[in-house]
Amino acid sequence: MAISVKILACCLLLTGFAEKAEAQKVALGVAAGYSFNYAYVKQVPDPVEAYEIAPKVARGLVTAFQAALPLQNGFSLQAGIRFMAKALTFEQTFSYPGNSVFKTEWRQKGFGIETPVHLAYTLLNRRHQLIISSGFSLGRNWISSTYYGYSYKSGSIFSGGVSSGSGTDHSIASTFIPAKNSMLLGAEIGAELRPFFHENIALSVLFHQELLREFGSVRYENKFHYVQNQSNAIATPKGSFEVIRPAYFMVQVEYTLNGKKIKHKPVPEIKQDFEEDGSE
Repeated sequence: MAISVKILACCLLLTGFAEKAEAQKVALGVAAGYSFNYAYVKQVPDPVEAYEIAPKVARGLVTAFQAALPLQNGFSLQAGIRFMAKALTFEQTFSYPGNSVFKTEWRQKGFGIETPVHLAYTLLNRRHQLIISSGFSLGRNWISSTYYGYSYKSGSIFSGGVSSGSGTDHSIASTFIPAKNSMLLGAEIGAELRPFFHENIALSVLFHQELLREFGSVRYENKFHYVQNQSNAIATPKGSFEVIRPAYFMVQVEYTLNGKKIKHKPVPEIKQDFEEDGSE
């Protein structure tokens, strides 16, 4: 009996949506833009010295397809699918004898698919429309590769600093380990302005925050060859850090394939009745 009641409730809900959208048209759109990705870091202290690992903002391309179902009272239901080039970047600075300073950088790159569902509301409906939305998205990431490297920043390399006799002053080994659960769940809030240069084009911005904590971890080992007291020495700082709670800010330009023109409310005309005084 309980199952029958649930099925009946779902049918009534779908019927209500259909009645609300009966006089409206589902708008289909395609969008493209950039995402600016960021993630927090939980670092395991280095056994030699706790060198801080800092996250940086990394840019990625985004393509999306979206359908908007108009409801009543300015509300609409939006759903779609996103194809994203994911990227995350982190850096760490090392300092060694001879005032030598090096910077190591890690960059995770891969591919992601997300399926957002939003409830939107039209705040402004005059010459332009301003639409705000919020909702959730489910997705999955495929991180295919990890790039890492180092660069010399400052200090003395040859006199009391890093030795160049071996031909390789600095080497690094690093591995990215994705989280076991690669499924993603994110909360989102966005805004859309239309038209943008054209009646079928809109400018949209969105903020996405992952709700699942873990994303993956990085294990690294750096090897520095340097000279101290006229003898060769090797420093091998190593450790690991977790990549947690990724987020991104996205900017897109969207083209509505079958959108309707914005119907402006006509300004009421003020009519005055008066009689002209005739002169005899």
